[in-house]
Amino acid sequence: MAMTPWLVTKSSDFARRIVNAPPAQFEANDAVTAKHELMHDHVIIMGFGRVGQSVSRLLKSEAIPYLVVDADPVRVQESQSAGQPVYFGDVRQKDILKAVGIERAKLVLITFDEHNKAMAVIRLISSLYPELPIVVRTRKDYRMSELYAAGASQVVPEILEGSLMLVSQVLHLSGIPMSRILKRVRKERKGHYGNMHGFFPGETTELSYAKQDKLEFMHAVVVAANAFAAGKSLTELDIVRSGVKIKGLRRDNIELENPPVDTILKVGDVLVISGKPRRVERAERYLLEGH
Repeated sequence: MAMTPWLVTKSSDFARRIVNAPPAQFEANDAVTAKHELMHDHVIIMGFGRVGQSVSRLLKSEAIPYLVVDADPVRVQESQSAGQPVYFGDVRQKDILKAVGIERAKLVLITFDEHNKAMAVIRLISSLYPELPIVVRTRKDYRMSELYAAGASQVVPEILEGSLMLVSQVLHLSGIPMSRILKRVRKERKGHYGNMHGFFPGETTELSYAKQDKLEFMHAVVVAANAFAAGKSLTELDIVRSGVKIKGLRRDNIELENPPVDTILKVGDVLVISGKPRRVERAERYLLEGH
């Protein structure tokens, strides 16, 4: 612990030695600021892994200016050698943000997959520049609400977005007009991918202790003759209070995607609910047994 402050202070020196790079390739914050002081309406990319690099290429093709901050000294060295505007630093530090002209930026893109770090950066930027749009990429779709609550303008869940693009291709090849596909894609994004959350688990579904309260499962509950829910309305049951969503109702082989809240459940109805595994289990027990 006694060595930590010294190690943090010397981190840039260590980084230079690791990659055998001259001091110029790890420029001081003042030098970076001076070099790009005329840049404005640029995109700041935080993290220059696969996603960050892909985004930078498309920005470059559209002549949109950008600056990158990355904490990997080897990657910074390689990128700078190739002429990329990439700088070494910790984006949780105000002086780093100032060095890349965040007060003049158009938006910030967070691409690294470190949730706690991303939360800290979002809160810092939101407190300093509340009007600046912050786009966040995440591989953990169950963390979306936390990122939005911290101040993110748009959260892009990598897995769900990939699925959305897959669906778009399927719809296109199925003959759906592109205008309808784009409208559907915009609707899903605006609704935070609501229709893409939840899935029916199976025998091969891996459910570790760490994930059991993060994944969202879907489950079909059959209303039997002796079920507590039989003869009661959805309003009366109020199962949403248990943290689950009603995804649909199947009655007489007819599917109702959004059943009215005054719908009275009948024997033989199949109510499809979704939520975290434990909440789904509790909701099913309540519907069938009343407790």
